[in-house]
Amino acid sequence: MSKKITAGLAALSLALFLHIPCYAADALATEPVVNQNTASDAVQAPIQPAVIETGSFAGATVNISLPLIDDSHLQYMQDFFSANIARSLYAYLPYASSEYGRPNPLCFKESYTLTDISNIAKVSDFIHKRRNAEAEARQEYSNRYQMFADYEVKLNNSDYLSILQSIYTYSGGAHGLTVRYSMTADRATGRAVKLADIFADKTYLNTLNALAANQNQEITLFDKVRLTGSEDFYLTDKGLTVYFQLYEVAPYAAGFVEYFFPYEAIAPLMAKKHI
Repeated sequence: MSKKITAGLAALSLALFLHIPCYAADALATEPVVNQNTASDAVQAPIQPAVIETGSFAGATVNISLPLIDDSHLQYMQDFFSANIARSLYAYLPYASSEYGRPNPLCFKESYTLTDISNIAKVSDFIHKRRNAEAEARQEYSNRYQMFADYEVKLNNSDYLSILQSIYTYSGGAHGLTVRYSMTADRATGRAVKLADIFADKTYLNTLNALAANQNQEITLFDKVRLTGSEDFYLTDKGLTVYFQLYEVAPYAAGFVEYFFPYEAIAPLMAKKHI
């Protein structure tokens, strides 16, 4: 019996024993076929910038622009920016807190749809428009309510998505107050990143503080600023900006105190060298 026939019979016996379909038995007696498209060799498509649209509400006392992020992996970012607006609206509505041991029926959750935000804004606008009219009739102009929410997409590429949100509220007094919120996501992992996550070199704070020492020298600070890594920040195509809220490190008149670090100065320390 030839060696080829013997090999074929052996392969057929093995196929029957392993319950392999008979049509595959011949393949066992031939040279193996190398798959040229293995998972390890496959070329992954580049990550595209996130698709972001604007959801808006415009009323007499409330004006909102909300980023709508069309990516299920970044839902936590959507929830973050939506909840900031909801909380800001709730803060100046009647019955904003739980009463009588029951949750406030106006408070939904930590995740808000654009419809949720619009409904809360409608209630807020209705109430404050009437209150503002009553205050104006009494010639009281220093306690009329206004609320504006806006955002900027600071960076949106295959490496990072970085968004800065600003919410201004005036409820009386000498001036209103703006609060900033920001979040940056690593597009490769889909996770939100902290300041330390951007840097591969864990001594990055030494460099940032050395660069920060030459900035904002014209501002009267409450105390010398020394970065700790817990600060708010955002990324642009030019560099990293660390910022502080109003009143946090300087008087209100100083505005938002920012420290800017261009990529050419910090790129050697970063986890991603080319942003």
